[in-house]
Amino acid sequence: RYGRGELIRLFLHAASIPYTDRFYAWPWEESLDFEFSPTHVLPVVVIDGVNYTSHVGSLRYFARKLGRMGGETAEEVYFLEQVDDVYLDWVGKWATTVSKDPAAIKAYEAKKPVLFRAFEEYLSNANLRKVIPNIKPGPFYLGTEMTYSDIAVYHAVHNDGSLWSLFKEGQYPHLKALCTAIEEAPGIMEYLTEKKDMHLH
Repeated sequence: RYGRGELIRLFLHAASIPYTDRFYAWPWEESLDFEFSPTHVLPVVVIDGVNYTSHVGSLRYFARKLGRMGGETAEEVYFLEQVDDVYLDWVGKWATTVSKDPAAIKAYEAKKPVLFRAFEEYLSNANLRKVIPNIKPGPFYLGTEMTYSDIAVYHAVHNDGSLWSLFKEGQYPHLKALCTAIEEAPGIMEYLTEKKDMHLH
């Protein structure tokens, strides 16, 4: 539904950073050269003539430059990167389904419950969360601080499209709370209001 570029947009709105979109026709590989995007993959964020080409790597870098939304301590950064690993596993599986290949869809559906359960466990499992002591209770992976990893997980839930019905059944309660908090966050709320089709409910 929405690719990697939408994750970048959500982060920029959450951080109140203005941007200008440039879209490429599909298949965009024909419009890109290796100097612009070494892997011929979008999105590419261009700032002052510098290209940033890894969507999660870019978000980590932007968070560090901002001094927020990326964890402060080594333990917090480590914890978020565990979540990122699950997200990258998810996006790799999900991207294969865009072609509508039945085998790819079957493989994604088989793996999906494990990945979303992992997202939930990193939010709720006290043993896993011991690495970040004294964290304040809240809906996000770092408690009360929204990070790029929270936005990435929201993006995964939204793109999958099937979890809201499970939320209503009481499944993944912590993941539901995270997604609700993301949708109510300043910057993101205004953006989603403009794009009504993006709300989970």
